[in-house]
Amino acid sequence: MYPGILSITRADVNRLCSETHDPAMRLWLESIYEDVQRAKKHTQLKGWSRGYNPFARNPFVAMDLTNWGSDISDDVLDATHELIVRANSWWGVGVWTLAEEYFQKALSLAFKSNNVLAALQVGANLGLCYVAAGDQDNALRVVNQALPAAIQIQNWCTVHRMGTIKRICLARAGRWDLVTVETQKLRGITYETDLASLDESAFEIVADIYQFTGDRHRLQAWKDEWSKLDKKIKYSVPKEKLTSTQQSHSADEASLLLQRGDQLFASGQIEEAIQVFERIVQNYRGVLNSQQLSTVLTALGNACLRIDRRSQALSAFEQAIQVLPDAVLAWYGAGQCHYLNKNFDYAITAFERAWKVAPTFWLARYFLAESFYWADRYSAAANLLYDFVEEMRKGTLRDNSGRECHPHPRPYTILAACEIFEMDFFAAQFHLWDALKINSDYEDAKMLLASLGTIQTTGDANIALDFPFVWRAG
Repeated sequence: MYPGILSITRADVNRLCSETHDPAMRLWLESIYEDVQRAKKHTQLKGWSRGYNPFARNPFVAMDLTNWGSDISDDVLDATHELIVRANSWWGVGVWTLAEEYFQKALSLAFKSNNVLAALQVGANLGLCYVAAGDQDNALRVVNQALPAAIQIQNWCTVHRMGTIKRICLARAGRWDLVTVETQKLRGITYETDLASLDESAFEIVADIYQFTGDRHRLQAWKDEWSKLDKKIKYSVPKEKLTSTQQSHSADEASLLLQRGDQLFASGQIEEAIQVFERIVQNYRGVLNSQQLSTVLTALGNACLRIDRRSQALSAFEQAIQVLPDAVLAWYGAGQCHYLNKNFDYAITAFERAWKVAPTFWLARYFLAESFYWADRYSAAANLLYDFVEEMRKGTLRDNSGRECHPHPRPYTILAACEIFEMDFFAAQFHLWDALKINSDYEDAKMLLASLGTIQTTGDANIALDFPFVWRAG
């Protein structure tokens, strides 16, 4: 993808915008194009823009850390999250200047909202981003200014990340004596937390970026210097038996790796995401609670399903359910596997459980109806679809996150097929017209409507089974 992502043209954006009716998606595509144009003005992988730096006045020192996170509106939190997602996206494909820009915007917004925790976490990512780009000066400045605040609020995951960044910069400068000093300082912060070790997730993140951008020289150099630093630290400070607090810290590392896996999945690097999720399950299973482990296994299942590894996906979803019996997304994922394998009785069980746990989860509800239909249980399918299409018509079909089900001709067409098998041809014709109002070129609805007279005359409704099988909502 990189540097191909920088070759996006106005024609590409116009074409993609014409294929979607979602204003939010169009706005997102336009913003990506604007980012690309701005990125072309910089020399990628070589140096940084030297504009406003939110760390210049050391805001961590000036902030009242006793009130962090208070009175933060959802709008500010959402805006900060969107900036972080955009920063991580550009960082993940090696476009350093844009990653820096969005990290700084996220920092600025976090400072204004007095959200110290968010600022520290973004600062740690920005520091690692500087390290990946070879800018040790900026990386050290970020760490030196932010580390005291992270220690003050006892955010040990961020302290661990920043401690690793600082020692990498010192090692690159040949100051191995200071590496040992910093290692001992971190061990002295609290005897219960093994901050002296390196943050393995930091290594994985930077290595993944170098591998994705095809920078083999930097990747090998990064592996070599990490190995040298890791051996130095292990030699200078022997590792002790993990305490309960250290196990919690390891869970934080797993959480960071999960974020990385989610980033890889979102950017289409599915194989790499699967490797990250599998690494978490293998190395951190003993320190994760049931909710965390179920989340990771569900993410692994979704990634496997994306590239059609159905048996591996189903195994992951079933493990997630064993760990957490009410894992709604795992039940839904298992239902998708059975649905695609045409094991509709099993799909019905899975989708029913997902819908029972989360009654507003409209995807589970819809695919339950489709599974009823393909299992020849037309009355059960129609009962669900009557309410479903009515709510979709009114625009009231939303899930817990506020995600709306936009009108689509497929539910109306499936409902009409159910009515054909129930010999209710007037209702079927009515719902096929509804489908064609949404999309006048929808072939399944056109075919059924054109064949309705023949079906009514002959009483043979099997033609309703001839239209395409798989449709994915959302």
